[in-house]
Amino acid sequence: MGKLKKILELNPFYLFLLPLFFVLHGVVENYPLIPFADALKLTTIYLGGSLLIAFLFWIFYRNISKAFLLAFLVMAYQFAFGSIQDFLKYFFDNTIIYRYRFILPFSLLIFIFAIIWIKRRKKTLLQLSLYLNILFIILLLIDTASLTVKASARKEPVQSSIKELTLCDSCTRPDVYLIVADEYAGTSTLKELFQFDNSEFENNLKKRGFHVISNSISNYNFSPFSIPVPMI
Repeated sequence: MGKLKKILELNPFYLFLLPLFFVLHGVVENYPLIPFADALKLTTIYLGGSLLIAFLFWIFYRNISKAFLLAFLVMAYQFAFGSIQDFLKYFFDNTIIYRYRFILPFSLLIFIFAIIWIKRRKKTLLQLSLYLNILFIILLLIDTASLTVKASARKEPVQSSIKELTLCDSCTRPDVYLIVADEYAGTSTLKELFQFDNSEFENNLKKRGFHVISNSISNYNFSPFSIPVPMI
């Protein structure tokens, strides 16, 4: 145990464990929607980005522990930014606190303070490194166990139960059309950013009997995750 503790103290594995945890946690929460190849690609990008940021800070600090710690803070902030902004918006709605023009300058000041504080710090970061390494190892083990349970308990696809449905030959079967204007901005965005009036397009759809969703938003930047398609 003493040797393992020494390894965890001297090696800042947490910088690489953080991206692994972030992607794995996303896979667990959205299982089985995220393909393994996409998760692997995203993990590789984050690991490469973490290493690049750490290298840039190493040029400044000439100290691996300090460079890795600051790179860890940058990556952690990047991963948590959306949640931080949502938190601020929930408690400080209708204020400037959750807006970019406040958050970004304030965050910059915090990082400048952190850069200076870490630069001047004389004590070692062994205890912090040990804590962060153990923390993310535990979190990874928990998510790995959760993913294993979900994978083993996964039910049969929806198609397997379709045969049990009763067909209705006398029922009216209207044609259903779903128009997805992929990569096409919404009405408010087109008006605010491009001064373009999109009402003619939407009004024509409404005249044809379509229901147009107003002020639609998405939590994802990929269409397959934003639009759940029923399996028929």
